[in-house]
Amino acid sequence: MDLTTLVFNHQFRSSSHTRRQISITPTSPSPPLDPLHPSLLVHDSNTISISHCSSRHSVSHGLQGISPATASFQIFSQNTNTDQLPPLTPGTPTSNVKSSSGFKRRSLNITQFLRRTGSKSQSASLNTFLKSPRSPLSPKNAHSPIGETEQFVCPCCNTLFIFPIDLPCSPCSTCGTIWDLPPSKKSGPSCLSHQPNQAEASFRITAEDVAKLNSLALSPEALVRFDSDPVAFLASKDAIDLQDQINSFNELASTLVSELFKSTYTLSNAFSSSDQVYQGRYESLSGLSIRLVRDFFHAVCSGPGGRDLLSTHVDRFLQRPGNQVWSVITNRELFNEPLIPIELSHWAWTVVLFECPILLPESRIPQQKRLVMMARLLGFISSLSNRLHYRLVSLYCHKSYDAELFSSKVELTNVFLSERIRHFLKVPGGFGNTSESPLPKYMSDWSLLVSSRVMSLLFGANFQTKKVPVTLFYNVSSDLIQPLDLIYDFETWETRRSPYALSGYPCILSISSKISLLTYEDKRQMGMEARQAFIEGILGRRAIAPVFQLRVRRSHLVEDSLRQIEAGRSELKKLLKIGFVNEEGVDGGGLKKEWFLLLIRRLVAPEYGMFIHDEETNQIWFNPASSEFEEFKLIGTVIGLAIYNCVTLDINLPLVCYKKLLKSPTSGLEDVQTFRPSVARGLKWILDYEGNDLEEVCGRNMVGDYESYGTIVEVPLIEGGADIPVSNKNRKEYVKLYSDFIVNKSVEKQFTASHSHCFNTVAAGNALSLFQPQEIELLVRGSEEALDFNQLQLTTVYDGYSRNDETIVEFWNYFKDLDVPGQRKALGFITGSDRIPAVGTSGLDFKISKLGDGTDGRLPVSHTCFNQLMLPDYKRRSLIAKKMNIAIGDSEGFGLN
Repeated sequence: MDLTTLVFNHQFRSSSHTRRQISITPTSPSPPLDPLHPSLLVHDSNTISISHCSSRHSVSHGLQGISPATASFQIFSQNTNTDQLPPLTPGTPTSNVKSSSGFKRRSLNITQFLRRTGSKSQSASLNTFLKSPRSPLSPKNAHSPIGETEQFVCPCCNTLFIFPIDLPCSPCSTCGTIWDLPPSKKSGPSCLSHQPNQAEASFRITAEDVAKLNSLALSPEALVRFDSDPVAFLASKDAIDLQDQINSFNELASTLVSELFKSTYTLSNAFSSSDQVYQGRYESLSGLSIRLVRDFFHAVCSGPGGRDLLSTHVDRFLQRPGNQVWSVITNRELFNEPLIPIELSHWAWTVVLFECPILLPESRIPQQKRLVMMARLLGFISSLSNRLHYRLVSLYCHKSYDAELFSSKVELTNVFLSERIRHFLKVPGGFGNTSESPLPKYMSDWSLLVSSRVMSLLFGANFQTKKVPVTLFYNVSSDLIQPLDLIYDFETWETRRSPYALSGYPCILSISSKISLLTYEDKRQMGMEARQAFIEGILGRRAIAPVFQLRVRRSHLVEDSLRQIEAGRSELKKLLKIGFVNEEGVDGGGLKKEWFLLLIRRLVAPEYGMFIHDEETNQIWFNPASSEFEEFKLIGTVIGLAIYNCVTLDINLPLVCYKKLLKSPTSGLEDVQTFRPSVARGLKWILDYEGNDLEEVCGRNMVGDYESYGTIVEVPLIEGGADIPVSNKNRKEYVKLYSDFIVNKSVEKQFTASHSHCFNTVAAGNALSLFQPQEIELLVRGSEEALDFNQLQLTTVYDGYSRNDETIVEFWNYFKDLDVPGQRKALGFITGSDRIPAVGTSGLDFKISKLGDGTDGRLPVSHTCFNQLMLPDYKRRSLIAKKMNIAIGDSEGFGLN
């Protein structure tokens, strides 16, 4: 292909895309068009012959060795009048007709109707067909003007579509994917195995192919010039001088890519490497050279037409993937049979396509085309069987698949998800129900469903390996959803009124969205309790307080709290109010924060003996020797009340505690490392010991132990474990059992008393199930990040002051000069808690108000209920630091003079 052809094809594609955009753009203002709506699935011109359904490779037949751009021109040149072209895809709009299921069925039959009619009276017959009344299609063997049809589920979008059984192919009316042969002829185990021909079986992409492509590729500087202005670059002297090199690159790239995309077999096996084996839990996984896949795609994209070449073949493959893809997905239940062998061609093609750079937003591929390709790929991945999903998860879990590669897959899927959410945020009824539809439009969008499912698969892989933080899965666009719409989504998920809701895939919801839903559910339950109390009072049965009121003495804080909570367990779901005996103050939230803070500190104090403190990590763990089960019940209840009342606690429990709380699987030695690192090092030494005399060197038996008031208590890990020494043969079993002993068995009674019973009594609910263990820890303890001074300054609200007043400037100078513990104390004085909220510093809602008329004798006052500091306008600015230190030092309680 010469330079003139490249320039012409670039101009022709630009004009053709422009023409199509004009034909579908409404003349009056309207909501944004959905790029994935079936009526807008406009495909490249090289797919025109697909509507004739002659064979899967009808487009490329006779065009071997010619680039897709040239092939595109040759196919179009056969039809001088583009207005007479047959419909490209089902649902291509011919007018601004509102899409409906009936319209989709008619548009499907139009393609087949045109295929069967060749007379000049075609137009009149077509108008008659469109206007004729149609009855609903029956599930099977429905009669229509084109013959018998069958109804099947599309393996891509998982929606029903009509297949004319006497035709060789048919497109899905929802996603536009074209399927070959009647589906009823492609079922059973025999359809799962693809028999490649000799060319397919021998085709491989090698490192030599990549090296040769790189040697013919443009320099990075030339590629940048081509990307900025392709026409100008190809017409330049530099490009003319490189004509032979460009032609050689295009010929080689076109040959390799064409062979690669011939079938799922070649796409799956072209990058296979016998020396790479991924070990699964039950079976070995034939390896893919992921690095070779990425290097090959990068090399192809280094040429002037490389991205267009890849884009054309990927789009063509995903639009019409062939018989084996149909068979693998529609016969997914057969893969549950262990006798059915799993071949690389069943699943590896999805991995290869997922690595293709043209799916990235920065690939310069038109957005609509990129979104359609991405949606179909995610649809195929989500529709694979459980065993094939396990293969994918095992691949992404393997240590050779590094965190950077894995992160790119999460981000790519998340970007697609964001684009779909943002689309529905712009259209009427996208979020929130309307009079026309009982459910928001996004709940029936197949692309949101499949992308959310793929995100869950990736999250499952990350749950095992922790390659990336859970925050990477948060979808930032979901934070743009209005609170009422988010609540509606949550309630719809609770009642299962829709097959899809964002709340059903909590990994994509940010911590702030989850906290909003948790707060809503808590207030909903509080409102129900208050309403019940009101009704009981009206009916005169008994007087019930609408809130749960505790009045405690500071000197007997634990005893009073324990007694009143035990007596009022039926009232724990009410709004909590705290009062301190012989102290003024109405609890608007501040007294409650102080009660939580003081009570937890006393319960976890070393002198109480309920917890073991690790000096190395500064974390606490249940004391196996403690029998203070009533106090453990109080601990669990207080933590549940803190979550229920949205209060952070100063309790440094390890992450494994929250894993156990949510009944998530624990990871043994890895969990012990987080709160007993010295013990974990000893266990790891036993595992790594290289000598054959471990029994003599170690001197331990198969027992677990703990200290109980100066005495070592030993508990056999297995039957007769006290007489079985730890040796080289059983050391792995010993480490596993000892880790489980520390995390679970030794503290089973204490944990059950505190969390399994009392915590779940207060805090258990549907909203809490959305959280991961890391998020529960963040919710309970608050953020461990340093106080963001600049963020706090920016979000602070002033009453009586302005940001630039001298008193305010001096206060911020004082606050900035404090060390971290000093800032924590100041934060506790103003807000009632020295912990930063889970959402960060921005969630503090800090307010500074003017107190008095400038009297230097007054101290600053805080309203912890409202996170408000009442600051006098001191005449002497130097007094601010002195007065603040006095106020903070004497801040506990209301006994200030």
